[in-house]
Amino acid sequence: MLKSVLSACLVAASLLVMSPAGSAQNQKPAQDDISIMGIGRATQVRFAETWIRFRPNPYNGEHLITRPGHDVATICWVMGADGKLWDMVFDHNQKYIGWTHEENLTVTSSTWCNSFGRGTTLNGTTAWVHLAPYEDWAHEVVHEGNNLASVCYYQQTANKRWDVVLEHGADNKLNRVGLTYSSYLDSPSSTPCTP
Repeated sequence: MLKSVLSACLVAASLLVMSPAGSAQNQKPAQDDISIMGIGRATQVRFAETWIRFRPNPYNGEHLITRPGHDVATICWVMGADGKLWDMVFDHNQKYIGWTHEENLTVTSSTWCNSFGRGTTLNGTTAWVHLAPYEDWAHEVVHEGNNLASVCYYQQTANKRWDVVLEHGADNKLNRVGLTYSSYLDSPSSTPCTP
């Protein structure tokens, strides 16, 4: 409901500043369209050091930092463990994926993450996911049998392709997001994270 009220206020405010009807300037693309920079909706972070995490939980210890001026996209949102709205973001400059509070972003997503992504299963029983495309960086584990979705892919080299995987769920342990090798998935994404 909070998202609906916020969206209605933003629409009302935008109507006050629109150019004359019929002009190309007031033709706004749908918020959920893939932007020219890749998946998601273009946004900026508000603070010099904005943390992004594996889960929408401020007590989840591992994090990376994205900064103002980076090419960041917001993909979808959930209600976090702290009762605040969190957006899944992708930093195109650093190829980082993770969750951050919506208050850290200049533009937020209107897409709910609950059913977002392409349903997939693992080739094994577990897979490591990372906030950045480095296998030696900190990781968390996603499990076969959980509600997994592939969001987009990043082709790092000719032989190394990563998928953004979202482990859907309502409790704090789930809604985990990270990058894993596409070869670990039965149904990797067909959507590039970056153009």
